[in-house]
Amino acid sequence: MDKPTILLVEDDYSSRNITKLFLKDICNVETAVDGDSAIEMCRAKNYPLILMNLGLGNGKDGMQTTQGIKKIPGYGKIPVAAVTAYGFASDRENLLSAGFTDYLAKPFNRTALIKLVKNLLNVT
Repeated sequence: MDKPTILLVEDDYSSRNITKLFLKDICNVETAVDGDSAIEMCRAKNYPLILMNLGLGNGKDGMQTTQGIKKIPGYGKIPVAAVTAYGFASDRENLLSAGFTDYLAKPFNRTALIKLVKNLLNVT
């Protein structure tokens, strides 16, 4: 069976590499380093899951990027998981109410990331 290809939106080089390493056995990971690139990639390709860093440096933040992606035809129901250093319970509530499907706090471990991705892709 072919592995699904997901989109990781992350401006930090080390975070991109560790995420790809952790997920290499269950999915392919394409990356965007900023919000505008992520939106363009979603216009060009259908991803079954997006992992979104909230703090993206210059330009759009993860919240604005997610809102832009959700406006693309076919992306309204695609799961977008916030991957962020914001780790308070109130942050989780705010992210879920803002349209994110789920949330993973940084720093995360391999097991937590794999569990999140498998759950959102509905794979075992």
